[in-house]
Amino acid sequence: MVHEKQSELESPMREPGIVFDFDGVLVDSESVHERALLAAAAKLGMTAIRDERPGRYVGLGDVEAFERIAAANGRQLSADEMTLLIAMKGVAFGAASNAGAIDAYPGAVALLREASAAGHPVAVCSGSRRDDIEPILESLGVLPLLATVVSADDVEKTKPDPAPYLLVADRLGLSPARCLALEDSPAGITAALAAGLRVHALCHTFGPERLAGAHRIHDGISGLTLAALLSGA
Repeated sequence: MVHEKQSELESPMREPGIVFDFDGVLVDSESVHERALLAAAAKLGMTAIRDERPGRYVGLGDVEAFERIAAANGRQLSADEMTLLIAMKGVAFGAASNAGAIDAYPGAVALLREASAAGHPVAVCSGSRRDDIEPILESLGVLPLLATVVSADDVEKTKPDPAPYLLVADRLGLSPARCLALEDSPAGITAALAAGLRVHALCHTFGPERLAGAHRIHDGISGLTLAALLSGA
């Protein structure tokens, strides 16, 4: 496998990679994504099922989220319908972002900058589309600090599949075991663990009982330091 070949080349002295999820870790945007998803679905006559638990689409890529909504409505989407839904959702999310509805979590940018300044390869691994991610990263002034950004556009399957995290490790030139992931959702934790990363979970979106698979669980990113991430890693 590619990431195994890369691991043969990595320097044992190289700092571990720090991989940030985007929505729900760097920025408070999970609720904006869900509203945009449901608004797009409603335009094709689909509604969410009321007895589904809150946060039911958190951590999923657009394709899987819309497939779940369609299945709950007894429908199977055509390729054209899926393309239309993703486009409508992207427009709605972009409008919310441009209107200032999405902010970075307190301490998130500072932690990313601290990791970069300490010489760690820093990356973002997200199930969102690149067009949703990079304008916000640029507005926060952190895009130039990132060694790579992996989005839903870069893989055939996104979280909870491990493919995005395997690609991040490959691009960083590190074995997955030399990377730390910061995640906020069960889907993201599943993906990172399956890829072989060490996972720190943040209770921004779910309570600790839903994040139990992570190696460490933190109340949030505010006050979280690089030393705390690396201790016991």
